[in-house]
Amino acid sequence: MKFTQMYNRLNIWNSFKNKNAYVSGYPIDVKIETTNICNLNCVMCPNSVMKRKKGFIDLNLVKKIVSEVKPYAENISLHFMGEPLLHPNLFEIIKECKKANINTIFSTNARLMTKKLSKGILSSGLDLIIMNLDGTNKETYETIRRNSDFEKTKANIMNLLKTKIKYKKKTPLTVVQAVQLKKNEKEMNSFKNMWEKIGVDGLKVRIAHTWSGSVDIETKKETRPKVANLPCFDIWAKIVITWNGNVVPCCNDFDAQNVFGNINKQTISEVWNCDKFVDFRKKLLTKGHYNIPICKDCYPKEIKNSFPSFLLRSQYYRVKSFFCIKKKTQ
Repeated sequence: MKFTQMYNRLNIWNSFKNKNAYVSGYPIDVKIETTNICNLNCVMCPNSVMKRKKGFIDLNLVKKIVSEVKPYAENISLHFMGEPLLHPNLFEIIKECKKANINTIFSTNARLMTKKLSKGILSSGLDLIIMNLDGTNKETYETIRRNSDFEKTKANIMNLLKTKIKYKKKTPLTVVQAVQLKKNEKEMNSFKNMWEKIGVDGLKVRIAHTWSGSVDIETKKETRPKVANLPCFDIWAKIVITWNGNVVPCCNDFDAQNVFGNINKQTISEVWNCDKFVDFRKKLLTKGHYNIPICKDCYPKEIKNSFPSFLLRSQYYRVKSFFCIKKKTQ
């Protein structure tokens, strides 16, 4: 980690711990929406009810974002409400992120991950790829990931794993993820066993949520434990930018109901501590996440570890820990 990044972390820590809505540091994690267009219609995703305009991010906007966050950003994620593999310039976008020496990640439903695209992914410099397969059989998976094909998607994932071994590639780290609903909860143990035997760098089962009531899904409420009504650390440490440059509070704001600014017209530093963003943090500090509509169905992200741990462990380390990746690549 660079000295500037460590100093930036110190400033973020102080702002959050001192309950300051004006953040003296800058976002360590940047989420860039490459597109909000998707090839699937998944039951747990609000994409089908999303009202905002659909499109693809312009490469020049990506270059602007990357140049501005280069001194302090530790991760860039290239997904939000769409399928990144649909973007015609995805590998050029990854290249821009890697030229700035920023760890780069994206999540995919893997349905479009052909052999040609797999080779492109493996040679792109991407650091981590999250591939989603919510089950171990065709019937369950295809009732969740509508418009998809279980066998073809699984074959796409297997092909990328085999190709990575064939060409002796260390990156990207590979994660297979499932979103748990009532429909597939009985398959989660077999899901883990299957992919542990096949061999991936990380596995993750995530509990589905309703996006504050925007999607109607069945999920066990007891699997999402009640937590204290706290402010969410993400709002002090991360930034989410939609394909057209709008900045929203977090990935829960899928329909961009709370727009703080636009990176086509402003710099990230201008938006980061603008009146709207600061006011939103103040609401979190005074009301807690349960009393804010887009936050009430989510876990607040706390700083649970000690100050030295937060300061010395990179955001990429935390991402790898989240996905249960133990392998060291750097």
